[in-house]
Amino acid sequence: MMTMDRAALQYTLEWVTTHDVAVSGAEVITDLLPITRRVDDLDIRDEELRAAVARIESRRLVGV
Repeated sequence: MMTMDRAALQYTLEWVTTHDVAVSGAEVITDLLPITRRVDDLDIRDEELRAAVARIESRRLVGV
C-alpha cells in the first residue's frame, strides 16, 4: 500500500509526463507537489497545476 505522499508524488510525476511539461525535479517538489497534496478535486487540481507551470515558465523568461 502506498503512502499518501508517495501517491501524490506519483500522480504529480504522471501528470507532468502526460502533459509533456519541462520542469525540474526541484520544481516538481516545490511548486507542483504541494498542489497535488492540497487539492482533491481533479479539475481544480489540473487548473492549479497548469497555472503553476505557467508561473514556472514565466520565471524562466525573466530569469528569476
